[in-house]
Amino acid sequence: GTCKAGHHLVHQPTTNDVAVLTPCSLCGTQPSARDAERVLQQEARLIKELSRINNIIDSGRSRSEPVGNAILSLKPAHPHHYLSGQVYAIQAELYKNIDQPKKAAEALMHSVECREAIVCFTTRETAFKHEYHGDYLQMACSGESNQSVVRVQLMAAQKSYRHAIQLLLLLVGPSHPYSNCVTRKLLAVQSRLRSDAIALGLEVCNFCGGKGVPHGNDVEDSIVVQALEGKALPRCGRGGAVSYCC
Repeated sequence: GTCKAGHHLVHQPTTNDVAVLTPCSLCGTQPSARDAERVLQQEARLIKELSRINNIIDSGRSRSEPVGNAILSLKPAHPHHYLSGQVYAIQAELYKNIDQPKKAAEALMHSVECREAIVCFTTRETAFKHEYHGDYLQMACSGESNQSVVRVQLMAAQKSYRHAIQLLLLLVGPSHPYSNCVTRKLLAVQSRLRSDAIALGLEVCNFCGGKGVPHGNDVEDSIVVQALEGKALPRCGRGGAVSYCC
């Protein structure tokens, strides 16, 4: 719009309807016919290119028909456009495959932000994206010599795993394999962070971020090691909703 801060949405209730742009979300300005045509054409080109790339990948022709440069050149019309999540996700996968986990993490976080802006309810896909973001950040640590950078990345991974487990606790519960998997990843990151790993007696739970109840003195032996070995975890003091509390 004229305010340069809002955005227009494409309105097309069914595939039989003609796609039109809505007024600016902030100033209410109606898009010009020229702007509407430009955006809709850009969207159509992006749909066509995504379809072409996915067709090559799905049919196993990516070796004979490389699509890496095409994937990196994909540019969505808006960070929260409904196609943006697909673009960022496929770019994250490419970066992972060419051993650039830091860029993969950045692209995947854009995908997460896009999905959370569009989908206003909790989904497993969002939880998994947070989990994969933490995975990519940990992968990036393996090639990083600067320990300060490693620590920052591990703390960001910890944050992503926390987001993932919070969503999974709501969706599938604390005893589900999905929740247990992310729990162990979170505990592994915390053990690497050492000073941030487990702090007995803290008022705030280092796992769930809520009020916790300490569980004895030898925390590392009784909780972290047990968890990494796949043993049962004590229940969190926060209403028993989380399987671990520092």
